[in-house]
This record gives sequence, structure tokens and C-alpha cells, in this order.
Amino acid sequence: MSLLRYLFFFVLLLCFIPKTVFAVLDPVSVPNNKFGIHIAVANEQDLKDAAALVNANGGDWGYVTLVIQENDRDIGKWQDIFNTMRKLHLIPIVRIASQQQGPVWKRPSADDAQGWADFLDSLNWVVENRYVVLYNEPNHAQEWGGEVLPEDYAHVAYSFAETLKEKNPDFYVMLGGMDEAAPSSGPNYEDAGIFLSRVLATKDSSSWSKVLDGISAHAYPNPGFVGSPDGWGKASVRGYQWLQDVFGQQGVSKKMPVFITETGWDQSKVGEDLAAQHLTQAYQNIWLPDENVVAVTPFVLNYQSDPFLGFSWKKQEADSFYSIYSEVQKIKKLKGAPKQKEKIEILSSLPTTFTAESKIGFALRIKNRGQSIIDAFDGYKIAVSQNNEGFEEVFSPIVSLEPGEETNISVFIKTPKSTGYTKSHIILKKNDEQVSVIGSWNRRIVPKINMVVFVKLLLGFTHEVGGYEVQVYDQREHVVFKRTDMHATNSKIALKDIPNVIVGERYRVVILRPYYLPRQTFVQLKEKGNEVRVKPMLPLDWNRDGKWSWSDFLWFVK
Repeated sequence: MSLLRYLFFFVLLLCFIPKTVFAVLDPVSVPNNKFGIHIAVANEQDLKDAAALVNANGGDWGYVTLVIQENDRDIGKWQDIFNTMRKLHLIPIVRIASQQQGPVWKRPSADDAQGWADFLDSLNWVVENRYVVLYNEPNHAQEWGGEVLPEDYAHVAYSFAETLKEKNPDFYVMLGGMDEAAPSSGPNYEDAGIFLSRVLATKDSSSWSKVLDGISAHAYPNPGFVGSPDGWGKASVRGYQWLQDVFGQQGVSKKMPVFITETGWDQSKVGEDLAAQHLTQAYQNIWLPDENVVAVTPFVLNYQSDPFLGFSWKKQEADSFYSIYSEVQKIKKLKGAPKQKEKIEILSSLPTTFTAESKIGFALRIKNRGQSIIDAFDGYKIAVSQNNEGFEEVFSPIVSLEPGEETNISVFIKTPKSTGYTKSHIILKKNDEQVSVIGSWNRRIVPKINMVVFVKLLLGFTHEVGGYEVQVYDQREHVVFKRTDMHATNSKIALKDIPNVIVGERYRVVILRPYYLPRQTFVQLKEKGNEVRVKPMLPLDWNRDGKWSWSDFLWFVK
């Protein structure tokens, strides 16, 4: 078979390979803190209260479920909220919503998917996985434009999931949590099992496996939100297990981690203390031991009106909570370590050519383009990937550099005696482990440079004059070279073997001589042929303070 025919069949084969959607990070592949809370309004105080709850007693990086409505897609507002969550070590689970139209929620359309994908992708998320739940309890008519339409929800949800995945593979997509206790009673309700089965039947199981990553469950203790924490079945705190079975029965065999985005007891019915006891028992006996449960975010932290006043963990009195808050705080938690994108960009030019046997310092402008807050106190530091023989590098610590922020850092290097080329990379480390490559840094070491300074004294000495001092300053205004008691022969000062400089950088050269005003100029140093010229030096500094003033005249008269 000719090469051309091989190429033809290879291209033909590629046409039949299905498009692959990159998998998101398995949230339980890293240390994970399952504790979370559902909040009604993402204000700063509620977020602080959430962090004090879910990250207490050894915990870190707990979860918060929050809702974004389509008429509230303000990029600045939600980026500020995400930034606050980043500082508080809270992982967002975003449930998207339409908007209310009277007693019902507007029915979304598949055409809305691109707008949502563009908005959500414009945000710098807190962690690498972007957890998104597609609407809420669609087996309720009032949640879907007044009708229960499983096939319509399936079409919209699949379009949203596919669009989000195409926009960014980091989106971790889940179908909306359902009311698992709803009856099959049209037109207002549909049984969760029937509804989900009809949704999944609209596509083959492999298609759903490509766009869905987990299960959002509303594991309420029914009936009436007062059931036993030991209950079983779809209308219990173990309802998520029943949901997993439904997915499996419909052929979706992919592992689907569970996010219990709503649960809780109605304290107005069971009482404050019993609600706390029941929830603690459910955590310790069911959810925490279950390796497939990623997060549990009970409903709701703060809701001060009907119909959810009985579920609120915060009392109407300022800074006062029901006992359920303190009881959950007391439960031992894990220190989560979610994966974040860690990326530093160097904005200024990296110097590449240095003199041998030198100690050189310079400044770099950097920007945090990742998700994590880069802070030396959290173990972050910048380093060079490989130490070439004779090289030493030190980067100044970075303190609390948030995503999108810029700062200057100082770099100090000691160069080897030998000349030549070296190849290395600048890297970002956390706890002495490399987390990302900032950029390549190929360096060249050249011999120490020479310089000729042309000087002239006003009184006309031309052959040989001593007593000169030459100073060289870098861009940070640090003296990198100084030589005293130099002689000028035929108006030229010859300087040899100048160290501590970066070839190609601009330096300030200062010429001093007793009783003469200083002269200075700027020069871009080269490997060879460096010539510096200054204006004639004036004998007007009689008191030797480096400047001309009336005191010089009085000194002269005296």
C-alpha cells in the first residue's frame, strides 16, 4: 500500500474518533473537607460565618453552595465574591437559576447556554474544578415555567453541559438536585425516579457520561423534613444512594461523586436541639464514612423569613446562631487541599548576559495569573529549576499576591568564574515542591568588561592628572562598582575588569575629583568598546560638599 493510501485511511479514521471531553479533577483524589453550607445571599458577613463553620476544628477549604440568577450576572460583583471566598478558603458550588415570573421560575432555553458559559468563564474561579449545578428541582412545575417537562429539561441541561465543557474543560457539571419526595402527581409534580429516567433516556449513556461529572442531591429527611437520621430510601438522608442507582439503571456507569447541595431538618417542627443532634448523627454515621460523598451543604445558613425560616442556622438577633451551628463546628474536620491553578507571569524583560565572578541584583515585575494567593507564609517561593555550577540565585519573598495583582521582586545572583552559556527555568514552588514553570532563563556569562572615561578639567590639565574616583550605579541606584585614586592620561581614565553588571543594561556613571563639581552620564554597557564622555569638570566645589553654593565662595575667600 502506498504512503498516500496510508495517509488517506489515517485521516478517515480520525473522522470517526469521537470528540473527547477532558476529565476534570477527581475531587477526592486530594485531601477533601466535606463540610459545607448553603447560603441564600453571598454577602461578606455570611461568607465569613460560613468559613468559621466549615473550616473549624482542623478543617480547611470547605464548600459553599450559592445561587446566581440570570438577571444578576455582574462580573465585577461575582469576581469580588469569588475573591472573598478565595481568602476565606471556601470552594464555591454554583447553582445557576433563571428568574422569577410571578409564582414560578422562568423556563430556561437551550439558547441561554452560550451566555451562561461566557459569563461563568469570565470569572477567575477559586479552585481548578468549577462546580456548576444546572437549575433546581425541575420535577416541580413551579421551578420550570409552570410545567413538569422531563424531555425539555434534558434538552436544556445537555446543551448547557456540552457548551460549558466546550468553553472550558474545568467545568464540573451536575444536573439540578430534585425533590426526591415529590409524588407523581401531574401537572405540578413528577416522581424523581420517573423524571430522571426520562431525562437520561433522551441520550445514550455515553453521551451523558461525557458531559456530567457528579450528582447533586437534595437528601432531606422526609416526610415533612422531620424524618429519622437512620432513614432509608429516596426520601431520606440516604436519598443520594438511590439516585446513584437510577443513573446506573439507565446505563450511566461512570463514577459519579455526590454533592449533597441541600439537606436539613425543619427546626420549627423538631426543635433546635434535636435538629442539631440529627444532623451530627447523619454526618458521623452516613456522609463522612461514605467515600463517594464529596460535599454536604445543608440548607440554609441565614434565611430570616418564610417559607425557610425554620431551616435557618442563624437567628434574627445579630451574630447569634442556633445550636446546630456550634454542634457542627465541633465535629472534627479534614484540612482540604483542592487543586488550584498556580501561574506567575514575568512582565519585565529577563536579563541574560552577566559578567563573571559577580554579585548582581535587579528587579522583576511579576503578575499572578493563577487562582491561588501567592504568599511566602503559605510555602510559596520562586526559584531556579537547576543550579548550574557556580551559580547562586535568591528571589525576594512574595507576600499575599492575589490573582490579577502585580508586584516587584528583587533578584540576586552570584555568577561563576567560567564563561559560557547555561540553560535553566524559573519555577514556582510550594513547600519545596515545583508547582509550575514560570519561564525559561538561558544565561550567558562573559568576562568582566572594560571602560574608558573621557574627562577634561576646566583649567586645562591634559597629560596626566590623578585623584579621580569613578562610581557605577545600577537602575536600583545601588553602587555596583567603585574605583578610587584613578589617573587620567591624555584625558582618559582606563578601567579594567569591571564586575557586577548586566550587559545591555543602562547604568549611571559618576566622576568625582576633589574641589571639582561631580559629573555624571548614563551608558548602556556592552561587552567591548565601552566609552563614557562627561562635560568639563568645574573647580567650584571648594568646601567639597558635592555642589556649588555661596558657602563655596565664602570658603574660597576665607
